[in-house]
Amino acid sequence: MIDVIVPTHDGWKHLDLCIQAVERFTKNDFKLIIVNNGSQLKETRKFLDKAKSSGHVVVELAQNVSFSKAINAGLAVSKGEYVTLLNDDVYVLESWDAQMVSELAD
Repeated sequence: MIDVIVPTHDGWKHLDLCIQAVERFTKNDFKLIIVNNGSQLKETRKFLDKAKSSGHVVVELAQNVSFSKAINAGLAVSKGEYVTLLNDDVYVLESWDAQMVSELAD
């Protein structure tokens, strides 16, 4: 199981594409953990609600904290054998997870 942690602070313009790419190109079992780092825009809320309804985990932070604190909030709910961190503007490609797991298994 791979836990994919994606922090966002009103990154709605990229977040939807990031989520779609992870869903489409991740072949291993995975849990997507999105950390809402104090987002205020209704557009961001729309994509976070969509992610929740798709079964992904959304960790809500009341205010915008540092990147490391946002990541730590995601790690606090992570239970995967492997954990990866993606910015909300990252678009993964085919076999990205298989390559990562192969490298980590060495």
